[in-house]
Amino acid sequence: MTFADTRVGLRCLELPEILDRAQESYLTSEPNPTYVSTAVKIDELVSLRILRDLGIGAEQARAWGLRLKAVADDVVKKDNERPAGIEPA
Repeated sequence: MTFADTRVGLRCLELPEILDRAQESYLTSEPNPTYVSTAVKIDELVSLRILRDLGIGAEQARAWGLRLKAVADDVVKKDNERPAGIEPA
């Protein structure tokens, strides 16, 4: 994922497409005006099947998710002026 410091704050350049694909596949809730949050619409069993089909182990996916959260938390922590909003570009 690529993050850019834009005139309106930190933005993930790939996030709009990721959200669109997840919503088109009925994996997440419909778009909302702010894109601040989305609801995951699949359960653990379906998630594990998707990972299996992709050839990704549950532990590998869990590690990736934890790393992504840690990096996002670090971005917010280092932002001294205001909390960083990681939103679609």
